Amino acid sequence: MKLSSYGVQNLLAIDANIFIELLLKQERYEQSKEFLKKVCEGEIKAVVSNFTISGICIVLERNGKNWKDIRTFLLSILAYKGLSVYQEKMYDKIIATTHMRDYKLDFEDCITLQCALACKCDSLVSFDSDFDKIKCIHRVKPVDVI
Repeated sequence: MKLSSYGVQNLLAIDANIFIELLLKQERYEQSKEFLKKVCEGEIKAVVSNFTISGICIVLERNGKNWKDIRTFLLSILAYKGLSVYQEKMYDKIIATTHMRDYKLDFEDCITLQCALACKCDSLVSFDSDFDKIKCIHRVKPVDVI
């Protein structure tokens, strides 16, 4: 499903693994890079939670990245023309625990899901197939929307 097949550009939620693939130059680096470039240029409108950004920083640190690398990542977020950062509230965290119960996902994934739902996203961009069991949101891979 290409983004153009939607007819209009919808807001997409982004999971942490998309950024991590790019930042750690993992297996799906190229499609993550191309997708995030379109978000950076404003061609694709997307949202990521503040919680997800913090989680990405922790993953970077655990993978040997230093404070400069983490700072560079955080500053880069500010340059993304098509990206909004969702500031989750305590209510979102409480609702995320309900998602944990209902969908058997971990807390981090449930925060990502709650961000997507709160922002009325049609799709969640992720490599995590665990999101496929959720009927209220459609999971797509970067290659599906670039």
